[in-house]
Amino acid sequence: MIAVPPKYEFIATNAQEIYTLLQAAEQLLDAHLTMLNPGGSGLRVELRKATPAHMTLRLDLSPILDKVTEVAQLNEQLNALAAEHKD
Repeated sequence: MIAVPPKYEFIATNAQEIYTLLQAAEQLLDAHLTMLNPGGSGLRVELRKATPAHMTLRLDLSPILDKVTEVAQLNEQLNALAAEHKD
């Protein structure tokens, strides 16, 4: 039997989806690794280290950084207003 190696692509559009997909990817990897050690009592670190696999992760945090910048600017404006009212 020749197995065709599965390739997976995950797309997330918000932070919660990223967390969910990372967890799903880990579970998927563990399910495949379990086939290398049937009946084994859990996946050993040695098996994980010895088993070749490939993953490319591209994480774009620019939308979050844009929001961080926006919040920082609003805080600066609020601080400036508060300083004006102290005088």
